[in-house]
Amino acid sequence: MTTAWFRRLLGVCPILIGLLWIAGIARFRGMELGTVEWLALVAVAFALHVITRRARRPRPLPPLPADANPSSLALFAAGIVGTLIGLLGALFEWIVESYQPSNVPLALRALWHGACAFAAGYCGFLLRLHEALRKPRKTGNGGSGGGDSGGGEPPADDAD
Repeated sequence: MTTAWFRRLLGVCPILIGLLWIAGIARFRGMELGTVEWLALVAVAFALHVITRRARRPRPLPPLPADANPSSLALFAAGIVGTLIGLLGALFEWIVESYQPSNVPLALRALWHGACAFAAGYCGFLLRLHEALRKPRKTGNGGSGGGDSGGGEPPADDAD
């Protein structure tokens, strides 16, 4: 698979995961989405995807080490996001339970929220980190005219 297809797939995955997330919530509440609702949901999701991709300004990432593994970094960040969303989803589901009861256990619903947030976050972070590590980095000390780079090592002696 080429990197262009990999980037496109990673860009679309959060949308697909969001659709699955909404479908899961609808099932928890006993609502079945018909064909028209599914078509409208997919159309709105992809329209929002296109609009946000075009409207989003690129934000620079902090410099990453050359040996950084984008998969590990994305896994760590998505784990944090998934845990927080899972906890917030559990709180939300606990509050909503008194108004609209569900046959699905609360722990399973909280896990659903956390897992969907983790998966979407992983794809989003991986795409972003993959692009950041792919771009060439500036090396050196930024054109300050020499001096110590602050790395703690003495400058190399080329007089030998």
